[in-house]
Amino acid sequence: AYNPAAGAMLTGGDHVLSVLFTPENPNYRAIQATATVTVNWSTIVFKGFFAPVRNLPAVNVLMAGSAVSIKFTVGGYRGQQVLGQNPSSVEVTCPAGAPEGFVRPGIASSSGLRSLGYSYTYQWKTNPSWAGTCRRFILTLVDGSVHEALFRFTPAPRSTTTVRRLFGR
Repeated sequence: AYNPAAGAMLTGGDHVLSVLFTPENPNYRAIQATATVTVNWSTIVFKGFFAPVRNLPAVNVLMAGSAVSIKFTVGGYRGQQVLGQNPSSVEVTCPAGAPEGFVRPGIASSSGLRSLGYSYTYQWKTNPSWAGTCRRFILTLVDGSVHEALFRFTPAPRSTTTVRRLFGR
């Protein structure tokens, strides 16, 4: 018998593990052993951001006010407890000459984290007022490690009714 159960996922910190061996053969006696282990969460291996987001030094170009799926993986299963805090962003100066990649906007009513094994998707809803600016997206994991991606925000396109009025379509 194991305590905690065999295969249990331990959180960070100190844990007492115990095992009780109860033999079926009367020639052997029962024995119990315990050990204390420290689980260190600082061993999270961040594998990077994945499409549609490009990693630094690339600049991701996105329409302000849209949503983007920030996909990443870590080197092992962490469940929903992978984030140290909610992701954030700060305005920064747009770098000159950095490679750029356009990001197809997604649809999201709100931001939030989803996980599938050790793959994660953070749905980031951006603000329309960010048009014409650059922002650094900041992802902090439970081990304190910080991972960033850079975005340049474009204004939303004019409505189709304006286009129709101008071009008669």
